[in-house]
Amino acid sequence: CEKHRLRWYGQTYLGHALTALDELEKAEEVYRQAISLGYEMQKTHQAIEAQAGLARVSMACGDTEQALTQVEEILMYLENEVPSMGHPLDGTKEPFRILLTCYQVLKANHDPRSNTILEDAYNLLQTRAANISDDYLRYCFLNNVAVNREIVEVYEKNRLGALKT
Repeated sequence: CEKHRLRWYGQTYLGHALTALDELEKAEEVYRQAISLGYEMQKTHQAIEAQAGLARVSMACGDTEQALTQVEEILMYLENEVPSMGHPLDGTKEPFRILLTCYQVLKANHDPRSNTILEDAYNLLQTRAANISDDYLRYCFLNNVAVNREIVEVYEKNRLGALKT
């Protein structure tokens, strides 16, 4: 239903805004509503997107264990939703934000799966970037989008760190 879809968008992006404004209790509430809407519409990928937002709220509150609980649901989705083509997060609005959130939460919990998620995020980002034929636009995609830039920076930093050991 179009009404539910629009409500999901509204709740999810309101959650993003409230998180940025440090209105964490309100953000948690609207993310939970967005998660429920995603499942109600049988759009698991949309529920997962809001789930990542909820994990970011938990991280902002300093509750890394709760954030890990949220991310575990996302990881189960990634493991179980293996498409014949593409990526399990195809259809989400911000796959890189989801993957970066998973990485950050796993890293904060000293979970070795963080490296696998970071590599997945980086490889997906590079695959998407390779489809942009214009050099300047590709550069902008990788460097001017904050989430994308952070994935590249963290990946390269980790790679350089691994080479030094």
